[in-house]
Amino acid sequence: MAMKKILLLICLFHTALAGAHTLPFLYLPADPAVLSGDVSPAAAVADNRAASAALTPARLSAGVSCLLWNGDDRLLSAAGYWRAARWGAHLSLRYFRQESFEEYDTWAAPTGRFTPEDLSVGLGASYRLTDRLAAAVTARYISSSLASTASDRTFGTDVGVAYDGGLIRASLACCNIGSSVNYAGSDCRQPMLLKGGAEVRKGAFSAGAEGSYVFDAGPMAGVGAQYLIANTAAVRAAYHWGDATETLPSYATAGLGLYLGGWRLDLSCLFGSKTLDDTMQAGVSFTF
Repeated sequence: MAMKKILLLICLFHTALAGAHTLPFLYLPADPAVLSGDVSPAAAVADNRAASAALTPARLSAGVSCLLWNGDDRLLSAAGYWRAARWGAHLSLRYFRQESFEEYDTWAAPTGRFTPEDLSVGLGASYRLTDRLAAAVTARYISSSLASTASDRTFGTDVGVAYDGGLIRASLACCNIGSSVNYAGSDCRQPMLLKGGAEVRKGAFSAGAEGSYVFDAGPMAGVGAQYLIANTAAVRAAYHWGDATETLPSYATAGLGLYLGGWRLDLSCLFGSKTLDDTMQAGVSFTF
């Protein structure tokens, strides 16, 4: 049992490379344009804002993205959204793969390398209460493996509301409500968080701000802006603030977007962080 405890501490220290809290992949950015106020309906689903997707004119939206985090960790995200009249349905997936590390037995002899992996699959529904207000709920299955002797499965839930007043849009959600994961006999709670955001769009310019509070960890916040050129290309900039010892570190991003009919291609790069290197994200989506 003592060896399991030591191994668990090593695994949790390794997890801190991505975020200090348990299951940090659940709140890593899922879309390159997430802070600019111009995400696709599928990206809104991936970012735990499914209620926002219900207020768009889109009937169908799907997208995938890949986040290269701190050089060696990767987050793959996929989401889909479908709406009929006031009802909508959505599906999301996150797969997080961290850098491999060496494992050891009771006598401190190496037993091989292990790659930590996390997976979440969400399924939910949204309903447009009025032309300007919508609500959504998502049920999520979560699987996490920090080491060969430290893995578990659990379930979580997101609930949220969104408002679209034309010029201003806003959303509020409580995410990752659910039971703990158990690593080698130690319970670790999901990173339940309360997040709210607002977006403003005026002509070709849009901007957004978001704040989150991760229970038992602390606050995070972000601001971003986008300028659309001839309805074809977009330039973006954003800044995320956080505490590297509790949630995610602070960093800035710059990005580009390309719009081709119902398709869009997004790319962003991270800079200005003291703790993160070689971080970038790309995504592709379509909306009809």
